[in-house]
Amino acid sequence: MTRALFSIVLEADHPRCDRFLATTFPDFSRTQWEATIKEGVIRLNGEVVTKTSTSLLTGDQLEGFEPHAPQDLGRVEPQNLPLTILYEDESLLVINKEPDRVVHPGPGHPDGTILNAFLGHIHAQACPMPASSSAEDIDDEDMEQPLLGLVHRLDRFTSGCLCLTKTREAQLSLQQQFKERSVKKFYLALVRLNKRMPHVQQWLVDQPIARDRRYRLRMTVQAGGRPSQTRFTLIKSSNGVGLMLCELLTGRTHQIRAHLTHAHMPLLGDPLYAGPSEWKNDQRDQTVIPYPMLHAWSLGIRHPKDQRPLTFLAELHPGFISVMDQLGLTPDPDFLLKGPETR
Repeated sequence: MTRALFSIVLEADHPRCDRFLATTFPDFSRTQWEATIKEGVIRLNGEVVTKTSTSLLTGDQLEGFEPHAPQDLGRVEPQNLPLTILYEDESLLVINKEPDRVVHPGPGHPDGTILNAFLGHIHAQACPMPASSSAEDIDDEDMEQPLLGLVHRLDRFTSGCLCLTKTREAQLSLQQQFKERSVKKFYLALVRLNKRMPHVQQWLVDQPIARDRRYRLRMTVQAGGRPSQTRFTLIKSSNGVGLMLCELLTGRTHQIRAHLTHAHMPLLGDPLYAGPSEWKNDQRDQTVIPYPMLHAWSLGIRHPKDQRPLTFLAELHPGFISVMDQLGLTPDPDFLLKGPETR
């Protein structure tokens, strides 16, 4: 089977080649990239990369073949895997997703996903995996596939609130809410601040998003893209980085990441969008940022049966808290307890 080629110019330093590739191309695991590097089919500035731990610098050109494609996914099997449950009834299951956990099977991740765990949790039978479920360009507002459970998605490294549905009626109701844009979605993000915007505390990015013409895994602001709106509020800042509250007013793929990059404020730990993987404060203390610092903090929906409003808050995970604390960005405890709409 023909393997896809990639070519990318680094926009920020990164300490390890294998980690950079796994984060930039999340459809493949780090183990798959390690094996691909050892094949000798990855080149750095024209030279074959022989070590998975090779460091990368801004301006480096990395190119080569993607890992071998897995076999056809076929059916999604139920698995007995842990889930952190925020809410559950006969219609809904809302969880706090961990970072570095894939929502549904795809290339490089045939099982062990949230969807496998969901089917196991509700004691469902294996179900077919529609091709549309893994399409890269499907936004939350367009999800209409019949696969039980899914009504929206989170990126592999994004943690936080994820809602799954147990019945087709509940799925249709939630899909309609996403289409109507009545779902309230707030994220917390750690970002590199833009020095040209030192005093801006809140602003709205109303810019269309489309797939990057050079890097197919990245979305960018460009004319002719799909209308996209994100409201940003700076909660706390320190030493050139900040804790940002992000309200999604639309539901496009990579919307927060693309809009932050457009504002020259990339997510920390997000090499696909030029986010730094380490940060030094004024005392030159270094903080390693292992993955994109984005957390789906709050989700507000209407219950599919009686339309009563429900709001869920997902606690931050230890990795996010650790980086936030090291960077001096820990907010007032009341802020995290009360939620975004009490501000």
